[in-house]
Amino acid sequence: MTNNFIVSFLQSLFADEMTTEDREPLYTFTFFEKEYGVLAPKLALWQQFVYMILIQVVFQVAAAIINYRFLVQPRRNKKRNSTTNNNNNNNNNNYYLLGWGVVIPLACWIPHGLLKVVHIGNRVVKLAAGNLANVVVFRTIEAMYDTSPHSVEQSLSNYITYYTSLVQFEWDQQTHTRKKMTGTELLQSIGMVLLFFHLSSLLLSFQLQHNFLYFLESPVTELHLYHFSLEDLFHWHHLANNYLLMLTIYAVLNFGFRFTALGEQLKGGYATKPIFLNPVFGTRSLSEFWGKRWNLTIHNILYRGAFLPLRRFVPTTIVAVFGTFVASGLLHDYAWSLTFASSNKEEEEEFFQPTFWKLTAFFLWNGAFMLLERPLGPLLYKYIGTYLPTILLSTLLGLTAVPVMHWYGGDWVTGGYFADLSLACWKIVPLE
Repeated sequence: MTNNFIVSFLQSLFADEMTTEDREPLYTFTFFEKEYGVLAPKLALWQQFVYMILIQVVFQVAAAIINYRFLVQPRRNKKRNSTTNNNNNNNNNNYYLLGWGVVIPLACWIPHGLLKVVHIGNRVVKLAAGNLANVVVFRTIEAMYDTSPHSVEQSLSNYITYYTSLVQFEWDQQTHTRKKMTGTELLQSIGMVLLFFHLSSLLLSFQLQHNFLYFLESPVTELHLYHFSLEDLFHWHHLANNYLLMLTIYAVLNFGFRFTALGEQLKGGYATKPIFLNPVFGTRSLSEFWGKRWNLTIHNILYRGAFLPLRRFVPTTIVAVFGTFVASGLLHDYAWSLTFASSNKEEEEEFFQPTFWKLTAFFLWNGAFMLLERPLGPLLYKYIGTYLPTILLSTLLGLTAVPVMHWYGGDWVTGGYFADLSLACWKIVPLE
């Protein structure tokens, strides 16, 4: 009876599938003799998003307690007390068995099980279900290989805090407590969230009207497919469409992660680490783009949960960097498997099915360019970087990813993610 009540309660929270555009215009205007309407955001969709995040917190707290008790504390005790090599090896095997054999598989399975139980329709909410795996998988790896920030392991409460937030807090290394942000910093954070909310709304309004193919002569029209023809990939109409797609993705991700960070900041006025640092227009190298500017939330997760552990077992940094790009691709492929998951077996044939490994291919493509930058970069930037302004150089560097940007965002176009996301934004639509 209790289980049935919980399931029924959860299903009631997500009863509205939030996939239908049924909003009435709040305001109409005429532009170039054509009438348009402005639609207000669906606040109920934001409620569902918050519900999904809060539901996962229960599992994240449980994972934090288990990992702290059986991985972190034994490791810290082992450092204090000298033991034999045999005991060390046995303990390490137990760590790996618990982490790789229990915690990580459960963290990947629970979100899929949750989606099956509650029958969520909106793809934005489905993607949010990946928060559990994003946090627990990589922070469990950190716990096994001792790559977590020092402050978070000082107490169980710190460790739980670390597991219940996707964004990273700023920690005081002396007191091992979270740093506070000033009122000015909080207002700036709110301003940036509003800025990217409106920018996302505007771009989605424009892009959805043109089905993300404003330049109609592009040879690539099925954006969810690979397209390996170099002639097609470097056709200027395709490049222009994909550049607009990249700007839309940048605005949407910037808004989403900043909104999540703002939620954490408002809880107690705690400072969080930067999310994006103007990667599209302020970059002067590919390593700077991927390592210091683009989506630093995911970058930090991958740095501690993939790069640092890999660096212990591979001979060179280059191999670890390449392996981290593979891990990034797999993380995104998993997230897409949630985003486009069907609610039940009867509906599977009707649901859009993304091509697995395509996200991994996208990050391998970009990883290869970043590795090529090591031998070629000094010569290239010596002549080009000296004379080009940053905004132009940044745009040229972005062209390394633009030809295959549809490998990343094409599924969001064809599979309906952007359409579902537009329900959470204001939207300008043409009126018949």
